[in-house]
Amino acid sequence: MSKSTAAHSALVINNHSSCSFRNSRTYKTVQNSLKIIDKNIVNEKNYWLIKASHNGFLKKFGILHERSLEYFAEKNKLIGIDKIISKNKLESKKYDVRFHMEPGAKLTKTLDNKTILIEIENSGWRFSANCEIINIERGLYFGIKNLSSENQNICLSGKTEDISQEVKWVFEKIQ
Repeated sequence: MSKSTAAHSALVINNHSSCSFRNSRTYKTVQNSLKIIDKNIVNEKNYWLIKASHNGFLKKFGILHERSLEYFAEKNKLIGIDKIISKNKLESKKYDVRFHMEPGAKLTKTLDNKTILIEIENSGWRFSANCEIINIERGLYFGIKNLSSENQNICLSGKTEDISQEVKWVFEKIQ
C-alpha cells in the first residue's frame, strides 16, 4: 500500500516518485531504480555532512535531485538543502518534499506559515523552510513489520522556477 503513491518519497516531482514499482504476485518490486551520481561524506567530532545526488527523475523530467545534510551536534541543528537541477529547457514542475515523522510526534504550524513546531516525548524542535507552501499532512507509518499507524508528515510544496531550485530547511532543538 505504501508504494501505491509517490508520497513515500522524500522528493516528488509532478506527483511522480524517483523510481517505479512493478507488481509481482505477492509484493511490489522496484522496476526502474535510480543511480547515485555523486556523494560526499564528512564525519567529524561535532559535525557531519552528507551530500548526494541521483538521476531518478532524469529520464522522465530531465531533472537531477541533490540533497545536502549538515548536522551540528553541539547546537542540535540539522540543515538541509534539496536542489532540483534541470538538465533540459526549463519547464516549471510542481515539487513536494516530505518529512515522514514517527507516530507520537505532534506537529503544530505557526501563524507565519513558515515554521512547524514539533513535540517528541519531552523535547521540542522547530522546523523552518524557504519554500512557497509548508503544510502538515496525515499519513501512515509502516516502520514496524506488519503494522501501520497514523502519523503526521511535513510537506513542502512549490514550483520550480529556475534551472536550479533550492529548497532550504532546518530542524533545530528548542532549548
